[in-house]
Amino acid sequence: MGCASRLDDFGIGFSSINNLRRFPLDQLKVDRSFTQAMLGNQRDAEIVDIILQLGNTFQVSTTIEGIETEGQMEFVRALGASEAQGFLISRPVSAEGAFAILQREPEKLAARSVG
Repeated sequence: MGCASRLDDFGIGFSSINNLRRFPLDQLKVDRSFTQAMLGNQRDAEIVDIILQLGNTFQVSTTIEGIETEGQMEFVRALGASEAQGFLISRPVSAEGAFAILQREPEKLAARSVG
């Protein structure tokens, strides 16, 4: 049908592990609160790693939200994350704006890609 299901803000609130069992998900999006804390707190770093492992186990892609620094990007690369989003990559833009960025700056975006 062309539909995909994503569980946003995974790790907080109603976005629980139980939802991995209940719904046929295509993607997990790790809540930015873990991203903000992962470099300064071993426990949050381990949580991000565990969530990536959960994604692998359940065969769903996992996006790390809230990447704002090169240090965060390097850390999630080292963990093996396949997708990231955040202000380091781009501020929120419209679909047309995204297309323009992809045409204008493909090398810059490729350098900042996770995988």
